[in-house]
Amino acid sequence: MVKVYEVCFCDERHNRDMEYQRQIDYQIEYDGIRFEEGLRLDVLIEDLIVSELKAVELRIPVYQAQSMSYLKLSGRHPRAS
Repeated sequence: MVKVYEVCFCDERHNRDMEYQRQIDYQIEYDGIRFEEGLRLDVLIEDLIVSELKAVELRIPVYQAQSMSYLKLSGRHPRAS
């Protein structure tokens, strides 16, 4: 189901002439250990905005923690809203 949302989400970015990349793999290195699988960002918009798409009824805190980790590990930083 999430893939359907992702395709539609990216189509909307395309319609607005925004650059985006889907399913971007990042290798992670922590304390000298390299993780080949690393992490995968759902959508990266304009090489700036990380979008993690979820098809859920209820937003739980772990999703925000996941997004914050992805921002940090990909070298991007959260902006104050």
